[in-house]
Amino acid sequence: MKRYKVVLVGESDVGKTSLVYRYQKGESYKHATSTIGMAFSTKRVWVDEEQVILEIWDSAGQERFRSIVPMYFKGSQAVIMVYDLTFSRSAESLKNFWKEQIKCYFPKKLPVIAIIGNKIDLVSQENQNEIIKEMKTLEFMFGPKVTTYFTSAKTGENVQQVFEDIIEQMYSQNTDRLRKSTIYLGEALKSTDQKQEQEQEISQNCCNV
Repeated sequence: MKRYKVVLVGESDVGKTSLVYRYQKGESYKHATSTIGMAFSTKRVWVDEEQVILEIWDSAGQERFRSIVPMYFKGSQAVIMVYDLTFSRSAESLKNFWKEQIKCYFPKKLPVIAIIGNKIDLVSQENQNEIIKEMKTLEFMFGPKVTTYFTSAKTGENVQQVFEDIIEQMYSQNTDRLRKSTIYLGEALKSTDQKQEQEQEISQNCCNV
């Protein structure tokens, strides 16, 4: 069974654990404790009539744990970057710290990246233009392939959609890679067959001289 690994990063108290809990249980997370180090959970999901295992690594946001988080990037196909829409410094953390960490760990090919602006339920009508502007800045910094969402772990808004989209992207990339490697293998075998035919022709010609 295929396994896909996703890592959540961001400041403390932005709602990473609450998002995972909402996705896993379909309920609001009522505990106030912060994650220590790294929390791990799995979920079996169906993609394109195939069952896969999603590994979710929820990182602690406290600064003292930052140095260990990149260790968990190994083998991950996706990174979810979370910030709090009511706390501007949490968005700055994505720009100034996590952007460089991700680019440093994935120098050749970036994983699937999603940026989540969480706690949309706490944003007033007057501040909506500001949060859209902030998200547009993040989109520009991380490139055109990043997907962005406004979520609420409390109400469940867009939470399911985030994980479903990420799983689809990881599955699609993996399928494309498999298809390409099959094509390359086919081309290699074809090339070998052609080479053997050419060598046979040369051998026959030499014998006929």
